[in-house]
Amino acid sequence: MKVVLVNSLYSPHFVGGAERSVQALAEGLVAEGHQAVVVSTADQLESSEAEVNGVAVHYLPYKNRYWTYADGQANALVKAAWHARDSYNRAMAEEVSEVVRRERPDVAHTNNLVGMSVAVWDALHRLGVPIVHTLRDYYLICPKSTMYSRGTSCDRPCLGCVPFASPRKSTSRHVSAVVGVSQFILDKHLRLRYFPQANQTLAIRTGYDPTPGTTPRRDQNSSRPLSIGFLGLLSPNKGIEELLEAVGRLPPDRVELHVGGTGQAAYEAELRRRFDRPNVRFHGQAPAAEFLRSLDILVVASRWEEPLARVIIEALSCGTPVVTTPRGGSPEVVIDGRNGLVCNGDDAEAIRHALDRLVSDPSLLATIRRGAVACPATDGLRGMVGRYVDVYERTRSTDRGRANSAGFVAVC
Repeated sequence: MKVVLVNSLYSPHFVGGAERSVQALAEGLVAEGHQAVVVSTADQLESSEAEVNGVAVHYLPYKNRYWTYADGQANALVKAAWHARDSYNRAMAEEVSEVVRRERPDVAHTNNLVGMSVAVWDALHRLGVPIVHTLRDYYLICPKSTMYSRGTSCDRPCLGCVPFASPRKSTSRHVSAVVGVSQFILDKHLRLRYFPQANQTLAIRTGYDPTPGTTPRRDQNSSRPLSIGFLGLLSPNKGIEELLEAVGRLPPDRVELHVGGTGQAAYEAELRRRFDRPNVRFHGQAPAAEFLRSLDILVVASRWEEPLARVIIEALSCGTPVVTTPRGGSPEVVIDGRNGLVCNGDDAEAIRHALDRLVSDPSLLATIRRGAVACPATDGLRGMVGRYVDVYERTRSTDRGRANSAGFVAVC
């Protein structure tokens, strides 16, 4: 089977877990004997092609006012114009169409569409290519992709988001199968009546296989400080400030915080200045496996309804338990008292309380560490690939029948 995977970014361009998850899926498909072709954007003037670990990749030039992943701030009017075009970007859809005509896939699998827009769905539909879509964020509902504004999560689209979301919701009728990385994000979209024609709706967690030798290497000596970690994008909605404040309320000789990841330069510099303490260390970009196995506990302090942080799956897969806020899809995999702790809120005090339980009761850490080792969050990369192949096969079969009955011929 030949699958075209469409995603905003692809290796070597990374922002978060979505890019790594799409790369893992593409390479997993190739390992199982399928053909995987990726269509992505890049900050360049001309289209280019490359092969990355057996996967053919098409990098398309950005057709909008600026490269949205640059470290800088556009003014409000320029941002509004960028988002307006990104709601339905015909120029990017034409670029994707050209690639799809040449590649002639059996199925198209779209993921994050920032920079390409749902115009891609219309283009694929006109070509007769069945569409599978994976929900990894809230791009279809919110221009910022987070449904997070003024320090809180939004239950429904804000009035300002509706004009941008309208074409995205309407065009979702072309999607034949929709997958959520968690049940939470899938249900969120279905409640808002996205994907009215989808004949498959299901959740598939990101598959991950830990690198050999990545079991936790920390001993269980209760006399040393509790090693707490954060790994990800440094931004307000990730709760990094609340975590730093929570650690500051604990005895400094009993805890140490290791912060892995980067953010916008000004914000990161402010964090380093405000929380310059002997027991807090900012590591910058850190290799995930090595970083996670050095910790007693990983904290996912999300203040937004994060669909399902990939770092949770990575941590549990290498035996590191997780403390998380009760947001989004996290409680689907972090079972309180078994493989981690679920805080009773997302503020600094709730996080402090959860961490204090571990400081005060070393046996609790031992219990959840055993649970993390015994209960990985997924059935691995091969299991994820197998589930997606099943979705592709059913989508291709169903859509071929639709195409024949409608009197048009798919590209394959």
